[in-house]
Amino acid sequence: MGNSKHFINSKKTTVPILVSVLIVLLSAFWYGGRKKWELAGPEMATSSSLSAAYEEKLKQNPDDPVLKYNLAYFYYRQSRFDEAEKLLLEILGSSRSDAELIRKVSYNLGNSLFRLSEKTDDSRQAIELMQRSLDQYRAVIEYDKERQRYVSLDIETDQDAKYNYVVAKNRIKILADQLEQKREAQQREKELFVLLKELLTEEKQIQTQLQLLQSAKSSQQGRDQRNSLLKKRVQNLELLKVVKERIKQMFQSQKSPSPTSPVI
Repeated sequence: MGNSKHFINSKKTTVPILVSVLIVLLSAFWYGGRKKWELAGPEMATSSSLSAAYEEKLKQNPDDPVLKYNLAYFYYRQSRFDEAEKLLLEILGSSRSDAELIRKVSYNLGNSLFRLSEKTDDSRQAIELMQRSLDQYRAVIEYDKERQRYVSLDIETDQDAKYNYVVAKNRIKILADQLEQKREAQQREKELFVLLKELLTEEKQIQTQLQLLQSAKSSQQGRDQRNSLLKKRVQNLELLKVVKERIKQMFQSQKSPSPTSPVI
């Protein structure tokens, strides 16, 4: 993890001493992040009483971006990523937010969107969320580059943001590949069922023709036609067997557990 980024304290509010102390203790863990997307901190960080205290303060100061940022932290710790995202987006749209706060918001919005993408079973939605996450990390990196250009060459690009950017980009590729594989599998499934329907229809027609020949007078032409139909039926039944086996294998593969996702 990179250097600790301090948790923001609102100048407009006073909170109980216990909450203030806990905020200081937890300050290093919200913005910095961990390389493998785990945020560390005391277990009390998930306490609903702490987020409730900030929710009450936010009711009194609904436009305070700092209060929103701090409340978003507790929502994130409680895995309430959609609520954290909502607050962080409100901060980005606020004219009261300074550039450094926007930078921190972008980083943590990237984390929240990444987590939301992990929770959905919809591959397309997961890719969309991951792309938005990627955009936020890119914004942090671009902001640092601008500071290097206009403020000081000694300013370093946030290493956590760079790392998370690479992780999100690779994850998008994995999800896109999985989506394409799913599309191809659905196409193969469709083709198999079309073929199965055609073979069953043909089998029914052969049986009807054989019954008609059986009831008609026996002749050399009839016997030749019957032998031709029987030969065709054997081929048809062999193909039916292959198609049914492939369909069976297809359903078995769908029921089997998917490979473990890579550790990121």
